[in-house]
Amino acid sequence: MGISGWQKLLFDSEFRKEKEEEYKKLTLTNDFIFFRVMQNEHICKRMLEVILKVKIKKLKYHEVQKFFKKTYMSKGIKLDVFIEDDADTVYDVEMQARTDKNLPKRSRYYQGLIDIEKTRKSTDYIYLKKSYVIFICLKDMFDLDKPIYTFENICIEDGYTRLEDGAVKIFLNASAYEKEDDDNIRAFLSYIHDEIPTDEFTKELDDEVRLVRNSDRWRLSYMTLAMRYAEERELGREEGREEGREEGREEGRE
Repeated sequence: MGISGWQKLLFDSEFRKEKEEEYKKLTLTNDFIFFRVMQNEHICKRMLEVILKVKIKKLKYHEVQKFFKKTYMSKGIKLDVFIEDDADTVYDVEMQARTDKNLPKRSRYYQGLIDIEKTRKSTDYIYLKKSYVIFICLKDMFDLDKPIYTFENICIEDGYTRLEDGAVKIFLNASAYEKEDDDNIRAFLSYIHDEIPTDEFTKELDDEVRLVRNSDRWRLSYMTLAMRYAEERELGREEGREEGREEGREEGRE
């Protein structure tokens, strides 16, 4: 049995060295580190309590980085942290390290897929649960210099009547942490921004990040994923080159 391209990279000493050095520098804002850290229920629960200013008794984990694919033709997505609490509230939490102006539409799409997932065994909309889609962003996508943006469906005509559909979208902006009045949220956003723990919870977060980084198991998992991604990129480039060659041949026949 032959070995695949990503497996060959496993024996490439330069590639291994590069990825090992890269892994040592990863922080909570890296997607891989974030979803590994969030497998710690205490930390994940505390993070939600800090962001939402609520108390949660218990979390029920769904597949971490759950993959949705409604049909074989639809666009598949992965959710970083997909969980429920003891009150049947559903949460999707996403770490967003890069600026993406399409986040509002992504949040709408994610919330729609969550609703489909939670009602797939019943067509009755009354079984829709309250849901939060939360993006933890390094930068301010709305350019209003606010640390938190919370969105619910509200009547435009009077400006205050809520639709009460149970759908909430939250965008955290770590770059404006100094403007946050709540001490816990400010400390959390400050840690996301500067990587320096300033309270008990962010110290726990930092310890968990170090634990993941020092794990041989997770280091190997990260390198394996990096190799697979490298192979996929190379396959994509090769397919593009082949399409270009085919177009050239077609033009030559005309």
